Amino acid sequence: MNYSLELRNETFSDWNNYLMLNNLGNIFNTLEYAQYADKWLNWKPIFCRVLDPSGKILMQNVIFQYISNSDKIPRFLRGTIRKLRNAIRWNYGPVTCSQEAASFFLSEIQKKYRRIYGTTHPLSDLQYPFKKNIWCTFLIELNKTEDEIFGKISKHNGQKNIQRSIERDVVVEEITESTLQDYFYLLQNYRTSMKFEVTKNEEFVD
Repeated sequence: MNYSLELRNETFSDWNNYLMLNNLGNIFNTLEYAQYADKWLNWKPIFCRVLDPSGKILMQNVIFQYISNSDKIPRFLRGTIRKLRNAIRWNYGPVTCSQEAASFFLSEIQKKYRRIYGTTHPLSDLQYPFKKNIWCTFLIELNKTEDEIFGKISKHNGQKNIQRSIERDVVVEEITESTLQDYFYLLQNYRTSMKFEVTKNEEFVD
């Protein structure tokens, strides 16, 4: 494998174009998500590409340097602590259909970082030499009919709740600027009840 790995703190000009052309492209690898994570999560993005000898792009992945619970650490110390911990993560990546490119990326990235955490795309069948935690992603094929989609939903947990919502006249509507605060209130109640980190209001109106 005569591949090369490129790492940049700034995005490549055609970054999102590759994602649009790849079946595993997703929002969590876009420039826009990287900007969001940098501003609101304090994750520092690094844009990664694997190229073949001709310069063809074989893989892309946004990785993030991060510190767990960084809000508890004084801002002026975060850069130093980030270097000491030397940890990275990514979501729904790497974006590639090439096992060789993915393996090359992982072998190179393991030389640079001690602690690595990542989630894979649910449609990827590539293998990774990491400890695995089983998790689930809901996939909805919107090209199916309403009856077909409903039929694939769990009868006990899903269909029953849908029928109950219909009986209670629950209305589902698209969020608008005028209803954004209502959604924020519901989200905060849910996250608090689950003991998740509370989202900042400014994140929704920025």
